[in-house]
Amino acid sequence: MLFLQKSLLFFLPAFFLCIRLKRILGMIILLLNFSISMIVHRGNRKETIELWDYIDKLCICLWVLYNTYLVIIVSSYLNKKWDLKILILLILSLLGALLVYYFNKKRKDVGKWRSKEQDFVHGLMHISGGIGSLFLLLAINKIKKHNLVSQ
Repeated sequence: MLFLQKSLLFFLPAFFLCIRLKRILGMIILLLNFSISMIVHRGNRKETIELWDYIDKLCICLWVLYNTYLVIIVSSYLNKKWDLKILILLILSLLGALLVYYFNKKRKDVGKWRSKEQDFVHGLMHISGGIGSLFLLLAINKIKKHNLVSQ
């Protein structure tokens, strides 16, 4: 398994938390992203654009939209009820998003396609995204616990 594929494992904790939180849409989006990215980042990959690349871009867009939706939920909760832990989780998740953006820009400046340097930076992008999604879902979990207690 290549480093790019191993870096995708950082999305699995967020996937399992979606299962625990019964967030079906999140489970589907994260599983789709994980599965398609494993195919796109396979070892025998050629530099040509394939159908899998378009599917991968669609899955990434769905992941970004889903995370945006979660950010809106967390933000609206914080607007009603202040919670420092939830705010910190939100900030950490947004830091993950910023790192995804940074590493995405940086990988285009580092080495040739599929060089070790470029794959390393691309892998850091996956790791940042997986951890950012996990922090966001941890904030959702904390909100869910607050709502259960207050009802």
